[in-house]
Amino acid sequence: MRCTPPHHPFVLDIRQVRHVPDRFTYAVSRPGEMKAYSLHTYATFEAARQAGKAALDATIAEWRRRQRGRQLA
Repeated sequence: MRCTPPHHPFVLDIRQVRHVPDRFTYAVSRPGEMKAYSLHTYATFEAARQAGKAALDATIAEWRRRQRGRQLA
């Protein structure tokens, strides 16, 4: 039997900066709330994606810790 981790409610969004079209930002969110966003811009989509993925992974890890804490309570 294979155990898969539960899905998470977060979304990673990479966007081109509207007023500076050669720069990119990221945002990590879930429905109705913002969790994390880039404090500066990135020169490439890939750089923004990598930074956003790290922020997403940290957000998911914290969410899973809280989920486990609720299950133990």
